[in-house]
Amino acid sequence: MIYKKLNFIIPVVIASGLMLSGCNSGPKPTLVHIPSLKTISKAEIGQNMFESIYAVYKHENEVKFLDNIDKSKYTYDSDRYTFYMKKIDNQCVMIRENGRTHLYDKNCDGVFTHGNNDLFSDGKLDKEVRYTTVPAKPSSILPSSWKYDVLYQGKIENKLNITFREYYYSPTVRNFMIRDSFTQNIQYELNENGKAMIGFKGLRIKVLKATNLDIEYQVIKDYDKI
Repeated sequence: MIYKKLNFIIPVVIASGLMLSGCNSGPKPTLVHIPSLKTISKAEIGQNMFESIYAVYKHENEVKFLDNIDKSKYTYDSDRYTFYMKKIDNQCVMIRENGRTHLYDKNCDGVFTHGNNDLFSDGKLDKEVRYTTVPAKPSSILPSSWKYDVLYQGKIENKLNITFREYYYSPTVRNFMIRDSFTQNIQYELNENGKAMIGFKGLRIKVLKATNLDIEYQVIKDYDKI
């Protein structure tokens, strides 16, 4: 079986401030609809009409320093390494991908005060370091994640050609890969007013207008799997 690679970008919303809620640990699911449900949208032939992306992140947030830190002394270079936030014993802790702890914010107030480096006196930093958190990159997505999309393939007489595709997340290539055996091409018949309701695995798309160039529609309901 041959799998095809698809570039993947998840839109994210970054809250202002220090995002102290980013200290939460454990896999966090993110559900994204492109476009949003019940939005009137258009797609040309060959374009995606709808993407439903369910991503589970190994790490919810990454740490970004707000204050300069002595990289030669502490080797905490966020330009070279990626650091994640995890809550341990009511403390916000900065960790590496391998799980090793580095810096501690004992009050979860957005300031690192302690670390595990031998150079620290009693584990306390010589200088406190302010930080913020941002959503983790897609590279930290777990294999339990998946994605669906819908392609408009044009119109022949009063029938629409629609392709439904499913994807799985491959940790090897760190991207979504298409599952060819789960790709289906289905025809839908337009009514006398040139409209239709598309149904597939619980998905409902209301077709408002369709031509050989494009389609106007609304996604009314997501897949039942959601």
